Amino acid sequence: MSKKRPVLDLKRPSLFKPKIRKKSLVPKAYKKNISLSRMADTAIGTTASFRYDGPLSGIRSTQQIPVDYSRFENHTFFNSAQAKTNVAFDKIINHFPFDGTRKDL
Repeated sequence: MSKKRPVLDLKRPSLFKPKIRKKSLVPKAYKKNISLSRMADTAIGTTASFRYDGPLSGIRSTQQIPVDYSRFENHTFFNSAQAKTNVAFDKIINHFPFDGTRKDL
């Protein structure tokens, strides 16, 4: 008569048993001392950076970041915005109806 084994045996592998058990490859956590003078170069004290927000502060999008719209290059820093601006200028220059000739340009 055979031994009855449980269907789900999580204690040992079913195919083979390794001769050498490897330890965890992830290093153990260590305590790192950080002084206040070392944190002076970071933006941890400002509210402008949302990198250091707490877990309950909510989600911010790029629409909530304060941007100075007085200069055009300040609000076209995303790749899609730059591409759309280039396409708009191309359409204005090359395809906009103009009443003169090419010589007048």
